[in-house]
Amino acid sequence: MEYHLNAAETDYTVFVSHSHKKHEIVLFTDGVGALCLGEKQYLFRPGTVAVIPPHTTHSSRTEGEGRRIYIQGVFDAVLPLDEPLVFCEEENGDCRQLAELIVRNRFGNANYVNALCHALLQRVVTHVNTEEPVHRAVQEIVQTLSDRCLDAACDITAVLQKSGYAVDYIRACFRHIMGKTPHAFVTELRIRHACFLMELYHASLSLTQICEQCGYSDYAYFSKTFKSVTGYTPRDYAKMQF
Repeated sequence: MEYHLNAAETDYTVFVSHSHKKHEIVLFTDGVGALCLGEKQYLFRPGTVAVIPPHTTHSSRTEGEGRRIYIQGVFDAVLPLDEPLVFCEEENGDCRQLAELIVRNRFGNANYVNALCHALLQRVVTHVNTEEPVHRAVQEIVQTLSDRCLDAACDITAVLQKSGYAVDYIRACFRHIMGKTPHAFVTELRIRHACFLMELYHASLSLTQICEQCGYSDYAYFSKTFKSVTGYTPRDYAKMQF
């Protein structure tokens, strides 16, 4: 899925009232202040995430120095939002790490950047409150697969069965809501983690060790999968980190 992204990091402290034609995800990485979304005001701190639907008027002011990452794109198929969503993670939570990777790689391989964006949207979706039982079931599946994805013994079908719905039905619902099959979801989480390990531990972990730590027992299959997601072989991607 193509998201047509615009992403950047900025240290501007005041944003006057404005709106966008696309969704915008703002991650506050430094500083505290106030964010106005429509008629509502929210206080933000490092770790605050704001998801702003298209055409929503918003403004913000940071007390002193501040920094934020913003990502704009066409997220309608994944984010079932008509109203703004604001939530807080740990200062260096998953959303921030994903957003930083998106900004760092935004001019690089398009497939990899879209995979990162999809992973970020999947994380955001877990914070969306909905009363529809099937949406809650998909959120629970997302959380379970996120927790177990690095386990080579992770059985996706068994996770789907525990939802209480027929496997084929809940798999189709998952794909409709998340824009990916459960298998593709797990694959992207694993490959994202492999990239993370290569970026941080390329000098101390072999590619075989990284393969095993990401839930793969067959290096050839891991290498093929890695290239299909990022556009690079594991060896070429690892070389880029030196």
